[in-house]
Amino acid sequence: MKVRIDPNNQDDWLKEELERESKVSFWDLDEGKKLRNEHLEDCEVKELADSHHRKHLRSQENNLQQVSRSIGNRRRTTGLDVACFIAAFLMIFVLTGLNAYLFHSPFVLPTIILFLGINPGIFVWLLLFRRFPAAWYSITLIIIAIALEIYQFIGYSLRIY
Repeated sequence: MKVRIDPNNQDDWLKEELERESKVSFWDLDEGKKLRNEHLEDCEVKELADSHHRKHLRSQENNLQQVSRSIGNRRRTTGLDVACFIAAFLMIFVLTGLNAYLFHSPFVLPTIILFLGINPGIFVWLLLFRRFPAAWYSITLIIIAIALEIYQFIGYSLRIY
């Protein structure tokens, strides 16, 4: 580098030096640029990395397909499920009123069984599974409660108990 002294300080040697250095790379020395270009064109590591990346993408795609299939196979809540659950819930009030006004000594077993059967429907099905209980579950509870109510009515009429 040559040093020039300019009395007016017009010489911007730093700017010239930076421009020169920006044009020269260490890859240019000892045919490094040629070696780098050959490496970029034919590098087994890059091919291996690309194939590995493609494998990961296929794996992620397969995982997403499996998750979507499992969600699709999961049973969804239908309107019948909701209607049967609400009917079972309302049946508690109907049986309570029926037993309170129809008989002198209330028979509360159908109401208690229905209430205790609905509790898993509320806590397990709604809170854990995030859907309403299946229609067959609610219908089974209603049938058991009605069967016990008929048993009570027949027993009260015949004064068995």
